[in-house]
Amino acid sequence: MIAVMLIGSALVLVGFEYALRFVTKESKGPVKYQSHPTALTMPKPNLRKSHTAWGEKHYYRTNEVGIRDDNPLCEQPDVLLFGDSNLFASFLPFEETLGEQLEDNFDDAICSANFGVPGYGPDQSLQRMFYEVDHLGLTPQVVVFHVFADNDYGDFFRNYLYTLDASGDLQATSRDKTDFKLRTWERLAAQYLLVRRLRDVLASMGFYQLPANEYAPENVESPGPGFASEEEMFQYIASMEQRSLREFERYQQGQYTTWLADTSDFYIALNPETEAASQAGKMLEGVFTAAKEQADALGACFVVLIQPAESDVAETGLLSPADLTRYSQAYGRSYRPQNLTDIAKVAAESAGVDYIDLFALYENATVRAYEPFAIDNGDNHWNAAGVKIAADALQRYIAEKACITTSAQPAP
Repeated sequence: MIAVMLIGSALVLVGFEYALRFVTKESKGPVKYQSHPTALTMPKPNLRKSHTAWGEKHYYRTNEVGIRDDNPLCEQPDVLLFGDSNLFASFLPFEETLGEQLEDNFDDAICSANFGVPGYGPDQSLQRMFYEVDHLGLTPQVVVFHVFADNDYGDFFRNYLYTLDASGDLQATSRDKTDFKLRTWERLAAQYLLVRRLRDVLASMGFYQLPANEYAPENVESPGPGFASEEEMFQYIASMEQRSLREFERYQQGQYTTWLADTSDFYIALNPETEAASQAGKMLEGVFTAAKEQADALGACFVVLIQPAESDVAETGLLSPADLTRYSQAYGRSYRPQNLTDIAKVAAESAGVDYIDLFALYENATVRAYEPFAIDNGDNHWNAAGVKIAADALQRYIAEKACITTSAQPAP
């Protein structure tokens, strides 16, 4: 009798679960990730997931060390790539990702390892570099740090992995390295809507809440297919500007949120002379300095790859440079399309590291580096053509600096 009751209860719960999924159409949460000892998170090893983007479906995989690759990690990668979802590129077939296009440019005579992770910031890339070089015994010839001049500066504030000491030097914090999205309760809530609803009820009753130094990200609703008026567009920009400002203010109070809470750095883009912009630039300089020291110790070339935000360099996204300029003029801001990329350039120059700025290359390209809104519904990642421009620029840099000491030569 007890067994029958248990089976019946289980069937009822399963029925409720699937009914909720059918009615709400809610997606599952970050079950594709696991905690990383230093960088908060990493993809689970040996994943195989389907992904539909821009009207096409493909599969993406991770290998045994949890990096995006259809094959095992090569015995000794020549090029290490660190960055965010633009590198991981779940929205592209594997052969169109940056590492694969770079390998193709060298007639597959080199091997790359793609340590890009959705939601990563430069701070996590630095932590991942330190850990993986030691853990996997890597001795690369080139190390590439990708910076997405769209939301990477706010990652410093959301993650709270580093602060600046009295001398302005980078200093690691003692924050808990387990992101709340990867804790047991949140994992279950991500996988099961019934648990999610129970969590929400408990939260409303005050029985479930985050620790005092953590906070849930704010939600700013996207206008969907576009803006009905300039006023609606201005309201959206203002809400995004205020959200990114509050992220900095919370950082100053020692608070942090999940790595998956990326939002565009509108406050910095519109107000480049503020303390937030200055802090982000100094922290980025510290990251570049530390990463280059590690690369130098390995005898590797180190280069920063700066990808501009779609809203700063193209007319294809939800917002364009012209939109942000009009808002800036209307509300007394100081927007320039180069504001965000300039922070990374100045940080690289101050740290004495090489960099590739894709701004002009994208602006002057004969093919779009980002997909039109009608195709990607506002996805702000680069497309295969944008990746190709970056791969070609990296190829030229590697050849000019003679970074690769094997027989690999650029393809004609």
